[in-house]
Amino acid sequence: MNKKNKKIRVGLIGLGEQMLDNLLPSILLTNKCEIISLCDISELVLKEIGEKLHVENLYSDYTKMITSESFDVIFVASSPEVHYNVIKLCIENKIAVFVEKPPVRNVSELTNILELNNQNILIGVGMNFSYSDSHNSIMELINDKDFGKLSSVTIEHLSSKPIEPFWNFDSIIESFLLAQLIHPLDYLLRMGGKFSKINVFCSKNIQPFFLSVVIEFENGIVGHIKSGSFYPRFRHQIEITSENGNIINVDDLSKVEVTTKNIDLPFNINANKCNIISHKSPLKSGYSSAGYSNEITNFLKSYLENIPFETNLESMINTYYALTEIHEKILKITTPLEQCILSN
Repeated sequence: MNKKNKKIRVGLIGLGEQMLDNLLPSILLTNKCEIISLCDISELVLKEIGEKLHVENLYSDYTKMITSESFDVIFVASSPEVHYNVIKLCIENKIAVFVEKPPVRNVSELTNILELNNQNILIGVGMNFSYSDSHNSIMELINDKDFGKLSSVTIEHLSSKPIEPFWNFDSIIESFLLAQLIHPLDYLLRMGGKFSKINVFCSKNIQPFFLSVVIEFENGIVGHIKSGSFYPRFRHQIEITSENGNIINVDDLSKVEVTTKNIDLPFNINANKCNIISHKSPLKSGYSSAGYSNEITNFLKSYLENIPFETNLESMINTYYALTEIHEKILKITTPLEQCILSN
């Protein structure tokens, strides 16, 4: 039977906040999937979610789940260690897999999986910012001939965590890079392409932590990321400048502002205005504005039509090489006691 004529048999691994608040609602919104199995270390969560979704196949061991059931797609949102092991199991069992970021811990694990995947099993990575409504607006603008070639991209990505290591790591720095910096870094690298030089500036102490990364790209674009764990809430802003002097500003994935003197850009505006502010539609769901529903829809389309998925594991190579270089440079600045802080 053609893939498009039947429900996609899905298993979910890791029923934490990211899965339940963002991925699961987006999966259900597609109306293309039949969730046949759930896996989590908490029996209480398994029972509760199993009852809500009317799913009877519940597992605390993801290896047992993957090898006991017949799946088309696995969705996993857990730790990098679990992601790595689940991806390998899915490759062995020829199951497509969508893995939340960070997909793996380091370059070595990433290259190892790519070498194992000689049958080109579909492996998607959840980089939702690249599927947000604001990103679609950005791409429409920068692809317009009147906008001009990109000159600089600046991203401010701030949060209040981590204040202790994640995922059983013993390093706050590594936790910060994989939990926070991976978002703006991957986005910037997809905009700029191949980088030629990375400059890193950061605070000596890491509680709270301030980081400034300046990246020079081979095509002449200059990228700048301001990040850290010092801000009281999540904040994400983007500023994109063209050689023509046109500027795009995005505020927290929800508001796009274009400053321009060029009235030929694809907007219905008064010619006397130079500031164009486009607020997201109140009819748009949060899953769409943040990119979750768009990335899940595109991933399932890739599975059904046997076409590439843009944010696949191979596309993360550039990001992980940059993360490695940034990590090494941070370690030369911060103090040894700050680099590794163990959780109590």
